[in-house]
Amino acid sequence: MGAYADLGVIAMRRRQWTAARRWLRRAERLAPQLPGLKLNLGLTYYQQGRYRLAAPYFSAVLSAQRGNLQARYLLGLCQFFTARYAAAARDLAPLWPQESHQIGYLYILAVAAGNAHQTALRNRAAKQLLAVGKSTPEFRLWMGRAFLNKQEYPLALKAFRSAAAANPNMPMVHFNLGVVYQRMHKFARARRQFLADIALEPTIPYNYSHLGEIYFDTGHPHQARRAFLHALRLAPNLAAADFGLGQIELQTRRYPQAITYLRRAAGLKPESASVHALLGQAYLRSGHRRQAQAEFAASTRIRQANAAKLQREISGPRH
Repeated sequence: MGAYADLGVIAMRRRQWTAARRWLRRAERLAPQLPGLKLNLGLTYYQQGRYRLAAPYFSAVLSAQRGNLQARYLLGLCQFFTARYAAAARDLAPLWPQESHQIGYLYILAVAAGNAHQTALRNRAAKQLLAVGKSTPEFRLWMGRAFLNKQEYPLALKAFRSAAAANPNMPMVHFNLGVVYQRMHKFARARRQFLADIALEPTIPYNYSHLGEIYFDTGHPHQARRAFLHALRLAPNLAAADFGLGQIELQTRRYPQAITYLRRAAGLKPESASVHALLGQAYLRSGHRRQAQAEFAASTRIRQANAAKLQREISGPRH
């Protein structure tokens, strides 16, 4: 068991998450109750952005070790990244004594509590965030993320630029600048920022996926394909890269290949209306009308559900 577990750890340090999972599962079969193995298995999914699959492992660790702060934090982050905000606030709030000096923790707790309508906890976390952050580049980064999430791009750009000026080597600052520029359709600037982040963090798959989108949108499908494929080598379950490759194959009339990529994307992001709509187009153009109708219907259902949810949020609770 120890040998398998150590091989899993070595693969994790090399960021070979699928190989790590293979070794760790062999170790787990020999020691199924060992919390450390479950924690590492959860991390292999977490590092790939597969938060729904990671969460049960962290939950199992907490069941065995209620005081495991790392497992609690990671479980809270998984809940947050899958929009389960009430559960995220519940799991993260007990970490206040240990984490209330950390800007990232306070930001996520404030957002989770706000979305869960827990006003007192949101206000407490926001007040502490202001007290701790002040003028640090990390605070500016998180504020930029808040503006970005609200699609307030000029304010996000100002915050990210300020953070980058204070600490140009800070992780994710160039990535976020790239996202803002990309959404503002300033593709040349966005490309430079993603390449700058790659120079600092060459194994982050999202930079390559966004580069692929930029290359595709600016009429360079061959470069886009290379970028998407590289993203998938780093993160085999990155739906955005599968979606991008599906777009390229659909554009070049390689319909079976487009369907393959888009079906994978739909499996990873089943509630994406855009994925189902594009998959429907691929089926339709390849002559599979029944499958096309099912995908178009799924896309319409998701869009209508999202519109209804937005209307409820605008209208507020009924009394």
